[in-house]
Amino acid sequence: MFCGKCGAKNEAGAKFCEKCGASLSGEKVETLDDKPTGGMPNQPIVKEKKPLSKQVKIIIAAVSAFVVLLIVFISVGTSMSNPNKVVEGYMKALATKDYDKLYTYLVDIENGDKTFVSKEAFQNSKKAVKDSEIEYLNYQVGRGTYGLGRLTYAAPVTYTYKGGSTEKTEEVVLQKSDKKNLLFFNKWELTSIYTDTKLINNYKITVPKDAEVTYSGIKVTSKYLDKNESTSANDVYVLSQVLPIQTPIKVTLKNGIEIEDTRTPSSYSDSYTARLSSSNISESMKEALVKKAKEDLTEIYGGVVANKKFNELNSKSFDSNLESSYNNYLSSLASSSRKLTKFEVSSVTYSSLSTTSEGYISLYARMNYNYSVSYTSSDEEKTHDDSSYDSVYLTYQMDGKSYKLRAVSSLPTYFSIY
Repeated sequence: MFCGKCGAKNEAGAKFCEKCGASLSGEKVETLDDKPTGGMPNQPIVKEKKPLSKQVKIIIAAVSAFVVLLIVFISVGTSMSNPNKVVEGYMKALATKDYDKLYTYLVDIENGDKTFVSKEAFQNSKKAVKDSEIEYLNYQVGRGTYGLGRLTYAAPVTYTYKGGSTEKTEEVVLQKSDKKNLLFFNKWELTSIYTDTKLINNYKITVPKDAEVTYSGIKVTSKYLDKNESTSANDVYVLSQVLPIQTPIKVTLKNGIEIEDTRTPSSYSDSYTARLSSSNISESMKEALVKKAKEDLTEIYGGVVANKKFNELNSKSFDSNLESSYNNYLSSLASSSRKLTKFEVSSVTYSSLSTTSEGYISLYARMNYNYSVSYTSSDEEKTHDDSSYDSVYLTYQMDGKSYKLRAVSSLPTYFSIY
C-alpha cells in the first residue's frame, strides 16, 4: 500500500503512513502490477481532470456573448443619449449630404399616409435642390449647454462654406423627446434653425383639368383627388402629409406642356396652384405660343378688314367664347371716322405668360404691325399707311394637345394718320 500524500510504501492494512503519518483509510491496496514501471515508488499520483461537457461549454459561451452584447448595448445607448454626439452626427450627415442619415434626424413619422413623407420622397427633394444648398467645407461642434431643466440642449457649430469669405457660428438646438432610444436611453431630437421638422398636413395642389402631377418625384394618383373641391376647369389634390422642405413639383398638361416648380410647404403656405409663368416653361413652348398668336391675330384682322362675321372666320382654333371679343372690337372700329383697309401682323414677341384662376393660359405679347386707313379730310378721301406696335392679351384654352383662342383684348382701336 502506498501513501496517497507522500507516495511512501506501507504495510498492507496500515492505518497511518509510516513516513508522514497521513491517514491511509480508504486508500487503494496497490500490488506490484499496479506500480508504474520505471517510476519512482514515492512519486505522488496526479489525477487527470475531466474535460468540460458540451452543455457547460454552451452555457459559458452564452454568458460571455451576453456580457459582450450588454457592454455594446450600454456603449451604443450612452452614445445615442449624448446630445453632443447627436449634433455631431447631424452635422456630418449635412456636410456629406448623406440623405439616408439626414432623414433619420429630420423626420419622425408614426401614423398616416407616408407616401410623400417617405425616405424616397425626402431623397428626391434633397437631390433636386442640392446645388442650391450650403456646401460645408469644415465644421466644428463645440460643447453645448442644457436649458429648461435639462430638457433642451444648444450646441454651437462653427463652419466654413463654399463661397463664404468668413467662418460662421450658429446654434443647433435639441429637445429631449418623450420617447426613448433602445427602450432605456434618452432620445434627443432636432428643433433647430436649420429645419422645421413638423410635417404639414392636408397640402392642397390645384392644377388644370386632367393634368398629371408628380410631387417630390412621386406620381400623385387619383386616390388624392378631392372631387368636392375640383371644378370643370381644375383638379384639386389633397396630400395628407408632406415634408416642410424645398420640394420639386412637376405638372404635365394635356397638351404635353410641362410646368416645373419648387415649393417649401409650411403652416403659412399649405397649398400650391400650378400656373404657367416665364420662369417655369421652356423656350420652345414660348416660341410655339408666339407662332400661334401671330397666326390667330392675322386671321382676326383678316376678318376685321373684310368686315366678316365671327362664324365666317376660317379658323378651327377659335373657341366660341371669342365671338364676344371679336364683335366688340368690330363695333369699336365701326364708330371711328378712320376705316381700316389693310392690316398686316409683321411679328409677335413674347412678353409674359400666366394662367387664370379658371386654368386658362394668358399670353401677354407685343404685336408689331403695318396698316392702312382711309379717312375724309376737307371733303377729300385720303389714305394713310404706317406701322406701329401694341401690347395685346390672348387667352387660350387647352383642347387636347392644341390651343383654342378664347379671348383677346387690348387690340388697337386708334390708328394715327400723322
